[in-house]
Amino acid sequence: MPAPTIPTFSLKQGDTLPALVVTCYKGDGTIQDLTGATPTTFSLWDQNHQPVIADAPATVVGAPTNGQLQYAWQTADTQNAGAFEGEFHVTFSGGGKLSFPSSGKIQVYIEPRIE
Repeated sequence: MPAPTIPTFSLKQGDTLPALVVTCYKGDGTIQDLTGATPTTFSLWDQNHQPVIADAPATVVGAPTNGQLQYAWQTADTQNAGAFEGEFHVTFSGGGKLSFPSSGKIQVYIEPRIE
């Protein structure tokens, strides 16, 4: 079973809510157990593949067996409108590392704010 499609995420320029929450899936489409996953980080790139956010702290949401990660936006993260791509990075106990989504990137759109 292939992993579910990662939905796009939109917010307005300067907003810090809602937080970005994703469910992490293994390549076979089952939910990734995040027990012992620390640290977890989030990275975001602009259309020129320049980092906007580089390995900022992210958190496991709820029970680790639910496979959910969250990134809380900071004001500087959403200053510029545009289309971006992101992913979460997870380090498991024992040192193994995985990136999520396992295929593709999280599409993030920051819409211009009306002044």
